[in-house]
Amino acid sequence: MWLNRHAAGPGEVTTQGTCRTGSWGAEFYEVAAEPGETVITKHRYSAFVGTSLDLTLRTIGVESLLFTGVATDVCVESSLRDGLFA
Repeated sequence: MWLNRHAAGPGEVTTQGTCRTGSWGAEFYEVAAEPGETVITKHRYSAFVGTSLDLTLRTIGVESLLFTGVATDVCVESSLRDGLFA
């Protein structure tokens, strides 16, 4: 269960999210943005919900997207669907 990934002790559960800004789950893993690259922090399953991603992509003239991920059935798929309908 996600809530007890960082349990304080046996049987104790923390309510802090694992992908909260500043937590280990929000850090880049084996990749990093280059200096000057835009980084958009997402807060929902879809990278398009509550972010400036759509506007940013349109502003720089992006017409195609390529999606990849480890567990593609939730966040990646949600972003892909929203990108298709944007």
